[in-house]
Amino acid sequence: MRRVLTVGLTYTGDEIEGVEIENLGLCQPDVDRERAAYPLYEYDTIIINPESYTHFLFGAAGEFSNELYELGKLKGANDRYDLDSAFDSEDRRKEMEAAIANGATVVWCLSEPKRVNFFGYRETHLGYVAPKVASFVKRSELLVKKGRRMGAIDPDNHFARYFEVLSRTGGWTLCLSDPSEGYASIAATPEGYSLGGQVTLPTSPTINPIANGMRVLLTKSGSTTLLDVDVAGGAYVSATKTGWRANPTGTRWSSR
Repeated sequence: MRRVLTVGLTYTGDEIEGVEIENLGLCQPDVDRERAAYPLYEYDTIIINPESYTHFLFGAAGEFSNELYELGKLKGANDRYDLDSAFDSEDRRKEMEAAIANGATVVWCLSEPKRVNFFGYRETHLGYVAPKVASFVKRSELLVKKGRRMGAIDPDNHFARYFEVLSRTGGWTLCLSDPSEGYASIAATPEGYSLGGQVTLPTSPTINPIANGMRVLLTKSGSTTLLDVDVAGGAYVSATKTGWRANPTGTRWSSR
């Protein structure tokens, strides 16, 4: 069973065999257990649309999504919905990094950022829980337009059909005019702006247990070491049944 998480948008199509789709938010479970997503590394595919603070906190639009002072309205309705209480960006970021390292597919939807000074500078792109992606969108000059026609579409990409359907069912409104390095465009407008693409998020340092081995260090408060194990590098050898094996994409490793 493949698990898909949608944040800020809801799947309304037919049931897909072998796929479980959950529409949840990125708030902390102790704030709203029913609407909080499980740790992000539990999902095979994650789709995030931070159209408003309510979208990414609770998974869907809410009463105050279109309000200019949405954060103040949320806090006024329930003090626990204060952004600093409801959302642990650092924890979700770590979950996202673990999900990507495990081979998850992540789709970050373009959205117009809502910015407000509410006990500090806030922006809805916090909901990407990937600072490099939020920074990338900002550097790439997000444009708000209104269009139906498409330019070049990469026919070999998994999302090619999505962009073809998009052009027939309402068109597009957001594009990137000057994507930064590490980005490969999938679809473009006739004038050459990008409607979507794949972004490479480098892991530093490079994780390669086959070449470098792996150290597992587990500690608790007070710097007490509970576990400290070094696993040597080396490819798997069937004769001895020892060594590291990697998945086809090189994002997941196992050792015997």
